[in-house]
Amino acid sequence: MDLQAYMNARGLTDAQFGEKVGRDRSVVSRWRRKETLPDIDSMKRIAEATEGLVTPNDFLGVETPPAETSDPLYGEHGDAGRYGD
Repeated sequence: MDLQAYMNARGLTDAQFGEKVGRDRSVVSRWRRKETLPDIDSMKRIAEATEGLVTPNDFLGVETPPAETSDPLYGEHGDAGRYGD
């Protein structure tokens, strides 16, 4: 979930979210509008404040696969090296 969607869903202003993560409203506004990226410390604070709903991957545009997706290297049940048995 991106920061804009999170804030909209909860009716939070830039100032309110800024208080949660210890940053100024103008900084939050730039993050929300994707003008700048948060630093690493801020990304940690954002993830904590949103209970993991907004992650660094959301700022970087990286999609996280669902947890139940099988690993192509280990197969569906973690059986490494058992290809074509």
